[in-house]
Amino acid sequence: MVIKMGKKRTAVLLMTALLVFTALFVGCSERESGQEEIDLSAAAQSALSEAGFSEELVALDENTILRRYPTLDLTKVESYEVYVSGSMGTAEELGLFKAKSSGDLKDIRAAVDRRIEDLKLNFEDYRPDEMPKIEDAVIVEKGSYLLFAIVPESTAVRELFEGL
Repeated sequence: MVIKMGKKRTAVLLMTALLVFTALFVGCSERESGQEEIDLSAAAQSALSEAGFSEELVALDENTILRRYPTLDLTKVESYEVYVSGSMGTAEELGLFKAKSSGDLKDIRAAVDRRIEDLKLNFEDYRPDEMPKIEDAVIVEKGSYLLFAIVPESTAVRELFEGL
């Protein structure tokens, strides 16, 4: 009887230890990822109405985004909202991306950096007055999100992004 009680006690202690370990592991994992979900559509609408864009921007869909972001691999993007100048006369742009993984976020960042370089090349002779906006592009990374904007006044959009 003493032996059986010892085995039961050991089994209970092992199960308790396993539960505690599991709870700690899950808790630490949640803290590490700890990123709250960002509603990209709502964030885009807030940015479009509050960030001071000088013209109406139009949304890019899956068929047109790759023309503007030729190095973007959409298989690495969980969701996105991208808006560009409707007239194509300004460099103003808004891009909100959610990556599928942290490695994918690096690839999205590279595509955005390439987009900025392309805009510099396109506007330096065509509309040099747009260059300060491009040079002051806002890029904020939050967890698995990359938030990007080229806007006349970058402070407001930076504050908006950081507050998400």
